[in-house]
Amino acid sequence: MCRQVAPPPTLFELACAGDTEAIRAMYPAKPPKGADEPPNPNGRDDRGRTPLDLAVIWGFVETAEALVQSGTDLDGCGGGGYTALHRAAIWGKLDCAIKLLELGADTTLQTVAAPDAFAETASDVAKRYGNDDIVLAIRDAENKREQERLEKEAAEAAAATKKGKR
Repeated sequence: MCRQVAPPPTLFELACAGDTEAIRAMYPAKPPKGADEPPNPNGRDDRGRTPLDLAVIWGFVETAEALVQSGTDLDGCGGGGYTALHRAAIWGKLDCAIKLLELGADTTLQTVAAPDAFAETASDVAKRYGNDDIVLAIRDAENKREQERLEKEAAEAAAATKKGKR
């Protein structure tokens, strides 16, 4: 009698299970010669969600980071026009939101929904769902990015002024 072998878990199943190590193994920095092409990290399930969306919904911070490192589009829109940051805002996943912000998630993106629906940023969504801690995390990230931009501009202006004096 033949023994049935279960197929390996899909990327979506690994994301839902928070199996960070298996995901990292799927996308090695140097794939071995002759290795199969890994699955598309930006694939969609039957509801339009990406593996990153699912990792965030379940609150798997390290898995979300591994997916982004594997080439997942950090700001890609999944089902309902939501980015992973929108999903963190909806589900109240503060740790995931903070990690996505650290990785550079765009806080200005609005939902891409039906024409009669409101376009909302992740901060708008967090407010609507009462996740004020995420609203504050987004505001802090935006303030930090603005401060970094201003410091960079000041340094460039100082360098240009110094160069002009020579």
